[in-house]
Amino acid sequence: MKTFLLTLTLSASAQSEPPTVISGDKDGVFYKAQPAIANTIILDANNGFFDKGKITAQGKAAPLPNEKPLISASFQSLKFLAQSEEATARWYFRTSGAGPLTIVLQFSSPLEKESKWTCTIGSQEKLFTSLDANQQTTLDFGLPSGTHILALTRKGQSKTDHLLKNITLTGAPLKEGALLRARWRPSAIHTRYQASGCPEPLMWIFESRSVSDHSSYSPITTAFGYYGATFNKDRRAAGGMNFSMWAVSQKAKTLPPLNQMPHLLATGNPDAEFSGFGHEGSGVKIRNWTPFAHQPNSVIQALRIEKNDPYHTYSGYFYDTQKKQWILYAVGNKAPKKRTASHLRASSFCEIPGPPAVERTGDQSRILERRGWFFDRDGGMHPVDSMTTKPRLQNHQIAVSPDHWFQMMTGGIEHYQVPAKVTSEFTHPLPEYLQPNKLAQLRQLPAEFGSSKADRLAKKSATITYQLDKEGPKPTGILYYGEIDALTFAARKLHGTEKGRTSEKLFASERVWSEQKDTGALSKGPNQITLTDLKPGTKYFYRLFVKNAEGKCWAPTSGSFTTLPN
Repeated sequence: MKTFLLTLTLSASAQSEPPTVISGDKDGVFYKAQPAIANTIILDANNGFFDKGKITAQGKAAPLPNEKPLISASFQSLKFLAQSEEATARWYFRTSGAGPLTIVLQFSSPLEKESKWTCTIGSQEKLFTSLDANQQTTLDFGLPSGTHILALTRKGQSKTDHLLKNITLTGAPLKEGALLRARWRPSAIHTRYQASGCPEPLMWIFESRSVSDHSSYSPITTAFGYYGATFNKDRRAAGGMNFSMWAVSQKAKTLPPLNQMPHLLATGNPDAEFSGFGHEGSGVKIRNWTPFAHQPNSVIQALRIEKNDPYHTYSGYFYDTQKKQWILYAVGNKAPKKRTASHLRASSFCEIPGPPAVERTGDQSRILERRGWFFDRDGGMHPVDSMTTKPRLQNHQIAVSPDHWFQMMTGGIEHYQVPAKVTSEFTHPLPEYLQPNKLAQLRQLPAEFGSSKADRLAKKSATITYQLDKEGPKPTGILYYGEIDALTFAARKLHGTEKGRTSEKLFASERVWSEQKDTGALSKGPNQITLTDLKPGTKYFYRLFVKNAEGKCWAPTSGSFTTLPN
């Protein structure tokens, strides 16, 4: 496959000065700007933005001087990828006056035959299909003063990659003009929600929706990790859910002891997997379930905390708008730190991950809106009435929407003096998912356990009896046992993100259950399982795992017994 070079030269970047803050076109709006030099602005592979998956940055090097806060590396060119659909790169600039502007686009080889390109500024669009002997094309625009977007677009699909060099803007309108900058991808905005009547909630319910035409990830942050979903650019839920319990950083030198490990207890889907993750940290999460496959317009989720020494137990549910019922997503235990309160916090963030070579959508705002309710120790319900964040000048914003949802925004060229707090005294009409008969569903589990005991102890055998208060439809079980209490860690295949990382040590063979026995069909009431081929005079731990048509779950605690000595 041939490669045509369409490269943006770095020329130490004509805008070598660090950005300064200037006033925008509207009250309360600011820009980060690098002034034009000698009526000239050079656009390159570092100071613009592009469509993800259609363009990438090439020729990685260290960040240029004064650029590190804006982009974590420097690049020599932009590659418009072959076979991709129509692809656009974007740059932003200010003109200080009206007049003609000359734009020179520098390519390093001829364009592909029959390729079509446009350069657009506002309502003016210039089409070109070929270059001169210097692999350049020169376009003339007449611009008013103000803020502009230059969009370079390759129309349709191409059979070849195109690497891009420099675009030079020259003219009197740039005498006091400037290149406008923003971070290559939006930095995370962090917020916290409060209900004045409930400072220590034991449960919360949030409904979240995206109101921007770009994908985003904005989970609720908790004492155990993240719980939330992703939205696509069509403003609908992407389909998946994330309930991830953090165990240890990849940089940790020691592993937490088993009894301090977070561990999953239950899920409301019999096909879901108790799995893990291994990104910047390692831990446990649910996989193989797409609860929002119907891609609703909003995500409705609930989280409850219970103190079950030595753990805090977190139960996460989501509301299925098709079935019109709450469904259990995950239950997990987390050993609290000494100062961790036994009530919930409700924080969130919104960010867009990705390195600058492939993710360059910092000019596009992501806006996430929420409304929520806190529940106190007596079951009283309190609407969320405030949201806080770090006050600073940033391309972030918090606000209350016209229909009284709390709004958080990150990204875009426009910057704001972000307030520390916004409030709302509005009371939303009670949605269906908050009706008493619906809230009762937030206590449902696939199975419910009573007591367990070990008897008929012998040198090499024992009988375990588990009382099931609720067995669920078509219940079967596995009794796990061994000489260590492995909590809810059974041997499993590691997820791709876990391989070669700390997870391999966290879930090594000596840290999972060593033995198991299928119980066959289970029933409500007592269920007996006899273990044989045990070691005499040995202490064993055991725990029952139940699967039925409504989900799967572990017994809330492990039991133990010691076989008779020789």
